[in-house]
Amino acid sequence: SGPRLEMVRSNLFDFAWNIRAAVDANQMTDHGHFCPWLVDALDQVCKGWLDEGNDARPAALRGHRRTDTTIAPITVRGIDWEHLQRLKSLGARAMEPSVLRTEEEVQKVLAYPLLVVRGDAAGIARATGIVTTTKRLQQLARRIAVETRARQLLSLHGERALQARVRGT
Repeated sequence: SGPRLEMVRSNLFDFAWNIRAAVDANQMTDHGHFCPWLVDALDQVCKGWLDEGNDARPAALRGHRRTDTTIAPITVRGIDWEHLQRLKSLGARAMEPSVLRTEEEVQKVLAYPLLVVRGDAAGIARATGIVTTTKRLQQLARRIAVETRARQLLSLHGERALQARVRGT
């Protein structure tokens, strides 16, 4: 995890999204994958003997326009590494949001039940120092509610008596 993985994940998502957008805008042929360099390589192999108009030309290449790699990209994707280095030099550090699974973290967070129920991640961070997300606070609240209801149902149906009989045998 961390910035490098996040950059890779972001780049792959953005790239696939851009390919789909180009296909939807009829700017690119839909090849059923997100690897246009493979089609460009096939085009290079066929160059000079299976050019446009030749019936033997592979279907994937009909109407295909090669990627122009002489044009510099106009956007930077992913993480701005220079900015990240500047932040690190100032003492900043990246933190992965807590998934609230350790007993210690759960107990610290549950000391502020109103913040948990509201999903106030910023309030939890201020109060406990634990960085998390609204979604994870909602998941924790939901998990506790389900466990509490299960305990109530077990109690109503004689769980303690059943435990006593099992231990007694």
